[in-house]
Amino acid sequence: YTRVSPQLDILRKRHAQGKLVVAGTSAGNHAQGGGQWMGKPVPMIGGGDSYEALRGGFLEGTGPVVGTAVPNGDEPKYPAVTYSRGGLGFFHYGLLDSHFSTRAREGRLVRLTQESGMDYGFGVDENTALVVYRPDAAVVARFSVNGAAGVLIVDVRNAKTSGTDPGGYEIEGVRLHYLQAGDNASINKRGDLQVRLDKSRDVLPVAAA
Repeated sequence: YTRVSPQLDILRKRHAQGKLVVAGTSAGNHAQGGGQWMGKPVPMIGGGDSYEALRGGFLEGTGPVVGTAVPNGDEPKYPAVTYSRGGLGFFHYGLLDSHFSTRAREGRLVRLTQESGMDYGFGVDENTALVVYRPDAAVVARFSVNGAAGVLIVDVRNAKTSGTDPGGYEIEGVRLHYLQAGDNASINKRGDLQVRLDKSRDVLPVAAA
């Protein structure tokens, strides 16, 4: 993240000035991460699935890592899920993940968000956009959702873990918010997350007899 090309520097400046919209899907989602959140570097998920993440944790690297054989040769040695320090630095409010509900990535997002010292993780579903608005006097960022599905926001500020050995990982105190089109969220200057759901979905349709 500290090595910036002249081209990326131009893009970041235009983005900060509100003169450039940056968007991406799949790897283009992940690459927008980076920078600092509350003095901590924001990592970028590089590969692996929830089973691997929950069983063995993460390795710092640049992409998926093939597991090596354990001494008895029965199964791969974990972890095989990687993260990297860096990204383009356009999104620094927490971790980003993609293809989220379709590929059941809740486990890897929760664990890496907590272990990396982040407060929040954002899992974006397919055919869906997490829209990020520029900060103002009251908030660091505002978010809304557009598209067919939703965005899961993982809040691990009060989470506690135990049993980090393979096969024994446990975490409790995680808060999850699933936002769909019409819902909004924001992070204030203290780093607190506020979620506002579209109340129109609270009214259930009545079927005619």
